[in-house]
Amino acid sequence: MSDNKIIDLQKAKDERTPHLSGKARCLTCHYDFVAVMPVGCQTVTCSKCGHDAHMLGEVVTNGDQWRCTSCRWFLFRVDRHSIYCPKCGQYQRGF
Repeated sequence: MSDNKIIDLQKAKDERTPHLSGKARCLTCHYDFVAVMPVGCQTVTCSKCGHDAHMLGEVVTNGDQWRCTSCRWFLFRVDRHSIYCPKCGQYQRGF
C-alpha cells in the first residue's frame, strides 16, 4: 500500500518565507514580548490578550543598506521633493 500524504502548500510556503523577529508591544494591554512574523506583516497577535501588537524599533533586513553620502547616517525621510537625511539635511541621489 502506498503512503499517501497530504501536503499543505500554503503552510510549506509560509515556512520558507523570510521572517522578522524581535521585541513587540501590544497596543491594548502594553505587554512586551518577543514576536516572529513574516516580512511585510504590519501587526502580530498579542500572546497575552489576543489584540494587535507592533514590533518595537526599526526593522533591518539582510540586504544592502543605503547610507547618507555626507554623514553616513542610515535613516531617511521623504518629502514631496526627494529623500533626505534627517541628521544633516542632505538630499540623496543615486537610488
